[in-house]
Amino acid sequence: MIDINAIKDLTADESILRFATFVIAETGNRHFPDYRKMDLMKIPNLVSNIWVYDYGNDPDEGLIYHFSGTQIDEYFGRNVTGLAFQQVYTGTQEEQLVSRVHARVRHEGKVGFTKRHDVFQFGSVEKPRKIESLSFPCSSDDQTPNFGIGITYFTFGAEAFEPVYIVL
Repeated sequence: MIDINAIKDLTADESILRFATFVIAETGNRHFPDYRKMDLMKIPNLVSNIWVYDYGNDPDEGLIYHFSGTQIDEYFGRNVTGLAFQQVYTGTQEEQLVSRVHARVRHEGKVGFTKRHDVFQFGSVEKPRKIESLSFPCSSDDQTPNFGIGITYFTFGAEAFEPVYIVL
């Protein structure tokens, strides 16, 4: 499992660091945390920004949301549980997010971090956002990732900057 110091080198966001500390603690002496055994109510004020992908489906179906917190749902304007990321994402960086980070978290069992500026389409309105996200692979058998858990924060009206896509 990843060391919290590697994450601290990437972000100063206290909520993301608290989430990382929680997931690392839940991992214990395993290689991967087990999402189904996590008690998210240990971090209730962060749950609204948490999402979980189910990796048990065919990869061609996309990244299916198994769980989405209220802030994630509000951001997309609907409950996204059961939907594929590719069905709800309206930003400009889908390919980079999926190929550079989410697919690697799923297939390589590594932790992913992104910090990017993106423009999302809401009807006929384009809205710029700064998005910072951290994701962990999870495994029930401690060998094969079957879920991915992450946290995402959106900051409205951010200026453009060079994106960061990192797998640790």
